[in-house]
Amino acid sequence: MKIERRIAHRLLDILDAIDDIRNTLAGESYDTFVLDRLKRPATERFFEIISEASRHVPASVKQREAAIPWQKVADLGNVLRHGYHHTKPEVLWDIYQNYLSELEAAVRRALPDYPDVEG
Repeated sequence: MKIERRIAHRLLDILDAIDDIRNTLAGESYDTFVLDRLKRPATERFFEIISEASRHVPASVKQREAAIPWQKVADLGNVLRHGYHHTKPEVLWDIYQNYLSELEAAVRRALPDYPDVEG
């Protein structure tokens, strides 16, 4: 598999996980998110996917999209995997409400540089 294709798939994984977070939390309030024993862990998993996929975003994209705190995006996955019992739902909710659109826009700007996602 060509590296461009792998990168494109990782970028698409980020976009899919963002969509999954939005679909999972559509119509929810912070209070219902905190109490929902299924939606909260599902959302955490989608953030883990974003985190893992972000590790494969090329340095050139990260430099061009310097407004995205790429290291924090990557580090979030470690917190969710290893410090899951200390995860603060208000942090996840804040990311959902305030930062996903910015990340999505950055990924969409990068995606045309990696068009090889066919067959």
